Order: sequence, then C-alpha cells, then structure tokens
Amino acid sequence: MIPSSTSIDSLAVGQSIQDNETLVSASGIIEVGFFSPGNSTRRQETDVDSVLWQSFDYPCDTWMSGMKIGWNLVTGLERYVSSWKSVDDPAEGEYAYKMDRRGYRQIVKFKGHGIKMREGSWNGLSLVGNPGPTNQLSLKFVFNEKEVYFEYVLLNRSFFDVVTLTPSGAGQILFWSTHRSTRQLVFSSEEKDQCESYAFRGTNSICNYNANSPSCECLRGYIPKYPDQWNVTIWLDGCVPRNKSNCNNEIHEMASEVHTLEVARHVFIVV
Repeated sequence: MIPSSTSIDSLAVGQSIQDNETLVSASGIIEVGFFSPGNSTRRQETDVDSVLWQSFDYPCDTWMSGMKIGWNLVTGLERYVSSWKSVDDPAEGEYAYKMDRRGYRQIVKFKGHGIKMREGSWNGLSLVGNPGPTNQLSLKFVFNEKEVYFEYVLLNRSFFDVVTLTPSGAGQILFWSTHRSTRQLVFSSEEKDQCESYAFRGTNSICNYNANSPSCECLRGYIPKYPDQWNVTIWLDGCVPRNKSNCNNEIHEMASEVHTLEVARHVFIVV
C-alpha cells in the first residue's frame, strides 16, 4: 500500500490506495479517493458541493444501500443499474433497471429499449409488484424539486447486501453476514413465475403457472386472435371476442372472473 504521508498524483502497476489515502493532482485542485459525499455512509465525509464525480452515481451492475435509481432533475443525470455484457466483459450489457417516469414512478427492467418486467408503481410503502420490506431492507421513494429516485436502506446492520443484475438479465440479492463472514444468495428473479413477465400474454387472457411452466387461456367468451401462434405458446397478441355482437353480455361474465385488472400502464382497479 502507498504510505498515507506520500503525496502522489498517479498509480503505477501493482500500487493501490486504501481508506484515508487519496491521489492529489500536481496543482492540488483535484483529489481522488474513498469518500461519502451524500450517498455512501461507509467512507469518510467531504464537501458535497466540491465533488466532480462519484462512483455511487454509476452503479454498473450492482445496487447497494444508499445508491439511487432515478434522475437528478437539475443536471439531468440518470442513475440506473446495467448488466455486464458477459461474465468476462464489464461493458454495458443489454439489461438495465431504470426508473420509468411516465405516470406513477416505478422500477422497470429493460432489455435494450423494450420493457422486460415491471416491479409495479409506488403505493406509498413499496412497489406493488415487489414483496415489500423485509427484516433486512426497505425501499424508499424520494421526489423533490432536485431529484426523483428510489433507494433501499438496511434495517439490520449486522448484514450487508447488494442487488445485482446478471448478463442474462436475472436480478439477484446477495447478503453478507458480518457475524458469519459468509455470502448467501437469497433471491434470484430467474426463479420467479414467468406469468409476471411484462407483456408475456396479450389482452383478454389469463396466465397460470402449472407444472413448472406457464399456460395461458382466453377469458370466457373470447378466442385466440391468432390460433396458430397460440397453439405454439406465443400468447402475446391475446384474445378477441368470440362474437362481437355479444360483447356487452360478455363484459359482466369477464368481470366476475377477473379480480385485478391493469388499466393502461400505471393505474389498477378492482372489479
């Protein structure tokens, strides 16, 4: 390690810096090191207004307690989590967790420019598509004149956790126990019901998860829009009324079968 009393402005191969050590430019204007300017609570404090760049604004594939997913409304900076291109290539991959600012704020997983999955809108306590607070962590939503973002906070300081996004698009939660000094994978979105995937099925249809595989069927009074696609498990285009002249009669029957209906993108009603 570099002695803390040494003043240098560069690192050579094999050299490193640690806590309480920094690199200072020859002019003395720029300083690089481990700080906690407003976000991280695990490093030494510094003046927030003097910060030019901080790693917590660029999470890469890892979301940690204190990191934000959202927007700086003053500078236009978007903070989001992006997967690696591959397990050996840290370049930005095709998956990302971002805040969708259209309508009610929510966290969305993108694949390229298309939505892959939504965690649901914020209801004041949690995201409606998210299990909600646990005894380890809790999600927080902040919206003011300068920023709009989500972040999570640790409720149990004997644990340290990270949320990661893998190159294959799976979200994972890893917990590190300070008592046992062990790391444990406690959640992976690859294990979640495929019926929860965004746009997995089309309109006027129901998705059920049976025998470890999803299966979709049309609501009563409806038939597949494209039967050939439907028969090979392509359910994206959904179903259409069997007889349009009886459409009004089918509405009541449909309402008796469906308990929760998503309207547009962000509003939910119960029928």
